[in-house]
Amino acid sequence: MGSSVLDVADGEYYKYQYFNALWVIMMLFGSVAALYYIISAVDLLMDLFVREPVSLRKYGANKGYWAVVAGCTDKVGKEIALQLADKGFNLLLLSQEMPKLEHVRKEIEAKAMKAEVHAVDFNCCTKTQWQHIHRIVENKDISVLGNLSHTLTIISVVNNIDTCHSAPVFFDKEDIELCNGMVQANVSAMMNLIRIVVPQMQQRKNGLIINVGSFAAMRSLPFFSVYAGTKSFVKTFSQSLAYELEADGIMVLHVFSFGAIASLIAANKYFPNIASPQQYVHCMFDRLGLRCGAPDSHTSIPYYPHSLLNFISSCLWDPFHAKNVLSGKGYI
Repeated sequence: MGSSVLDVADGEYYKYQYFNALWVIMMLFGSVAALYYIISAVDLLMDLFVREPVSLRKYGANKGYWAVVAGCTDKVGKEIALQLADKGFNLLLLSQEMPKLEHVRKEIEAKAMKAEVHAVDFNCCTKTQWQHIHRIVENKDISVLGNLSHTLTIISVVNNIDTCHSAPVFFDKEDIELCNGMVQANVSAMMNLIRIVVPQMQQRKNGLIINVGSFAAMRSLPFFSVYAGTKSFVKTFSQSLAYELEADGIMVLHVFSFGAIASLIAANKYFPNIASPQQYVHCMFDRLGLRCGAPDSHTSIPYYPHSLLNFISSCLWDPFHAKNVLSGKGYI
């Protein structure tokens, strides 16, 4: 009788010890996870409000240097060009529509800065057009632009070339010409332009390349699959190139933008506070070189509501998860 009582007591004791050990392990993992998110939150807040960004003076602001902006006649691209002019850069502007380019050129010249424009359809840019751009940058045969009579010292390049779907659509129902144009504009054009300007930057051991990306590169995005794929290329290419060119004094930065896709996905209803071009570009230059919560190196989420939303979604609930996008649009 006494032996059976002891056996029961021993069993209860070992059961208690087992659950106690399990509780300790769970608390340990929970503490590590909590510490990780606390450190991440502090790091995010330091980037947003404390740490000093990289100054554009390092890249020639107010020194008469030139910046190239591709995709610069509307919204974020136009605002990038105008704010670079405010910071003392001359501008070489590449975009599709010449009337809009001329309008932006006049706005820049009103700021007492120089601007040259060149119409390029990045959806189907020909080899001849790229050779023409190459000659401009290398300062060879520069008379082809007529009033271009000064040396181009390219110090920074901003790629804002962005072609997107007009509406959510299944991949097999999408216009194949539009898909090919997206790949041409969002991938090939960016790559070709960087290839043209990098040699000059390497010679000077100084340069800045900013590739404007999209949150589509961070999440799976059904019904925008080609666009999301091209923006994933922009992200990975930028990060890889950044390591290659770091030793040459060239900073390559990939910045997340929310503009092109925001109005087309259901997640927009969860986060209606989309940045204006002025707000977004101001934050982009004001936090240059800071990650601001971005999960990868050489990447930035400069607009602070987007930074906070990205942090919250990574910790708790993701409004941009593919299932939420699908259900919000009524596909499932």
